[in-house]
Amino acid sequence: MAQAASFNGDEKWVSHVEGVSFTGRVGDQKVTYFISREVLRDHFDIGAGDIKETFLKAFRVNRKVIYKVAQRLVGKGPVSPGGQFVISTYSF
Repeated sequence: MAQAASFNGDEKWVSHVEGVSFTGRVGDQKVTYFISREVLRDHFDIGAGDIKETFLKAFRVNRKVIYKVAQRLVGKGPVSPGGQFVISTYSF
């Protein structure tokens, strides 16, 4: 049976890799998720403006969908020892 993921609502822009990271838990393990700006652009309506604020807004507006995708990734297999998941275009 797949474990349920919970999410902390603590998304932040990671400028050196140009994407959004957020954390949560799977069972007792802390997990970090990452979604790049390319993935956000591929799947969501991205407005114009400051890159950080534009992509954070896209994440926040589409949070429920992104969390569903993250939950599906968790359900596909064990959490890595480092507790990291990367959400790719193919994850959708």
